Amino acid sequence: MGHLWGIPSYSFRTMSKHSTAESFIVRVYRVDTENSCQINGLVQTMENAGPGESFADIDELGEILNNLLNQSIKKTKRQLTDRGE
Repeated sequence: MGHLWGIPSYSFRTMSKHSTAESFIVRVYRVDTENSCQINGLVQTMENAGPGESFADIDELGEILNNLLNQSIKKTKRQLTDRGE
């Protein structure tokens, strides 16, 4: 595990490998100094000005981003199908 700004880097094991044009705002409010995987924050999409989804650790953050990416991929596939591409 590498370090970035004193925080161990983390590879999201649950993240999909699809690329997307979707943009997200990830707000980090608190990181445990003794366990940097304990991280609290909020994820919002650029499209949706709603309240977003909160996370309490790095795995929850990965799950939220993976779910949002999968939703974006499904939406893009539907749009392509509707246009006949």
